[in-house]
Amino acid sequence: MKPLVRFLSCWILVLSATTAGAQDKPTAKQATSVVAGLSPVFSARILEITGKKGVTQPEVWKFLIQDRAIRSGLRVVEVRNGRVVKEQTPTSGYVTSGTPSTINMGMVRIDSDAAFQIANKQAVKANVGFDSADYALRMDLNSGRPVWVLTLNDQAHRTVGTVFISSDSGKVVRVENLYGSNANYPPPVNQVPPLRDTEEAQPSSQGGGFIGEVRGNVKKGGYYLEKGGRTVGATLQEFFTGRRTIDRKYQNGESQD
Repeated sequence: MKPLVRFLSCWILVLSATTAGAQDKPTAKQATSVVAGLSPVFSARILEITGKKGVTQPEVWKFLIQDRAIRSGLRVVEVRNGRVVKEQTPTSGYVTSGTPSTINMGMVRIDSDAAFQIANKQAVKANVGFDSADYALRMDLNSGRPVWVLTLNDQAHRTVGTVFISSDSGKVVRVENLYGSNANYPPPVNQVPPLRDTEEAQPSSQGGGFIGEVRGNVKKGGYYLEKGGRTVGATLQEFFTGRRTIDRKYQNGESQD
């Protein structure tokens, strides 16, 4: 019985490690609550929230905050894994056109994880694979609403497309490059072009979206995970019953396809 106990213990540890590694990083709204812990007024004075190379969420969320108590008028706070890792008051490096508008966080109903899923659907429809996403949440001065801007990048961090999403409704406001549109955002008022064939476009057999180019490897990974699970089950079955039938198709060399 002891070998069986050791075997099961090892298997549980493997599953636990896999689950822990699959957990998502904090979202933008979760990071915002950390910033609010520094000062209650900060969450009402956020000008922009950005994150780079999200897979699917970025390692660090950067907040640009309006702070009239300091000379520069700006404060930058970076949040990683639920805690503030950097805080500074830059005197240069940030240029704004006109009067910047603070984000109405009460209107942000779509968090960064949901924004990623919406952008990923657009990439799948366009049959465009991407490896990471850069995030920016800011106010759209035309509509007066906060907008998510997700820039989708390939493995070399080259932009393959940009998706603009209303953060209060989840509606896709605009798509650039994925469908060949190179117009600037935001467009003039009342001149928002339609998304063309975004609703009708269908992915090809290759598939697009997040790491779409390696989707075949994901399929193989699922095959080996199933094989491993059946092998464990078959070992237990043989131990208790003397028969081994659960992993029969793998013993017979059945193809993973």
